[in-house]
Amino acid sequence: MKKVEILAPAGGMEALKTAISAGCDAVYFAGKSFGARSYALNFDEEELKVAIDYCHLYNVKVFITVNTVIFEDELNDVIKYLDFLYLNQVDGVIVQDLGLASIIKNRYPGLRLHASTQINAQTLEDVKVLKRIGFDRVILGREVSLDEIKRIRENVDIELEVFAHGALCISYSGGCFISSFLRERSGNRGKCSQLCRMEYSFNGRRKYYLSPKDLCTINSIKEISKYVDSIKIEGRMKSKEYVYATVSSYYKALNNDLSKEQIDELIYQMKIPFNRGYTKGFILNTTNTGLTNVKKANHQGVLVGKVVNSYNKEVTIELYEDLYINDSIRFTIGDEEVDAVIVNNMYVNHTLTKLARKNTLVNLKTHNDIKISSSVYL
Repeated sequence: MKKVEILAPAGGMEALKTAISAGCDAVYFAGKSFGARSYALNFDEEELKVAIDYCHLYNVKVFITVNTVIFEDELNDVIKYLDFLYLNQVDGVIVQDLGLASIIKNRYPGLRLHASTQINAQTLEDVKVLKRIGFDRVILGREVSLDEIKRIRENVDIELEVFAHGALCISYSGGCFISSFLRERSGNRGKCSQLCRMEYSFNGRRKYYLSPKDLCTINSIKEISKYVDSIKIEGRMKSKEYVYATVSSYYKALNNDLSKEQIDELIYQMKIPFNRGYTKGFILNTTNTGLTNVKKANHQGVLVGKVVNSYNKEVTIELYEDLYINDSIRFTIGDEEVDAVIVNNMYVNHTLTKLARKNTLVNLKTHNDIKISSSVYL
């Protein structure tokens, strides 16, 4: 049985080390220039050397994103940068610009060339062209269905990589220009202003109509892995806690036969550091109505309980999940957030505790008066 690579994101050195400890086979990250996430921490040249050596020490591959569109007056700089990467033995580069791909194939023998998802390869015909150009791997667009991935796998001999978890774009990968037009910040130059995450008015209502939920395919990851070589997790601008939770969860799901209850627990653990609600995405044929979260565009946490009693800025919460001292929770009524607190003190049966178990009642103080039946999110 072939081994499927788990490819982890690293916005900085802490996230990189965390990804390796969580069980990834490869890491992708960027230098300070030419990467499509210019607002991540990223790595300067000295940090790149350290990061590459650290990964190779643990037999983890390094793929560097050089996946912006390159302007002609940048060619000398990008070639200097690629010279540096090549001499420091990176395992591959992720590229959008086809002109740059041609330079790489001719100048750097043995350097593996990965077609960025920004190229927007959607079909078998797209992948055949990219193979002919000289790419070693194609990172398929997030819009490609599993049926099309199967067809590609059966008809062209090239490595395939797919996004399995994380943020989605509402537009086609590499084909969104709203940020460029409205904010003069191009996503294809690494500076997307994420206008899809904003509220918009429609028929007299303001909602997050364009904001997709986060992709989560962990329930189907073994089926997906039959047809691809690499499972990619999005998140170079996310915390090290997010990186650990997602990488370790997909590692467990990919390498073990887990029960539904065990998978559900992994999903719960992944939701805690970051989620916008989950969708199975177009890869698993989700329809448009199942793709977006119109209520909230940022981290929504996980539902851990509801308020069953409230008096003078003190609440009693019926817990659906365990709650620990120093956890952060927020209270909502419908779509409205009414308070948020860090749990400094909490009581179960009038006894101060550091851990309140699910299915118990816990008492704690709030900043505001909270209505009974308010939802509580970790």
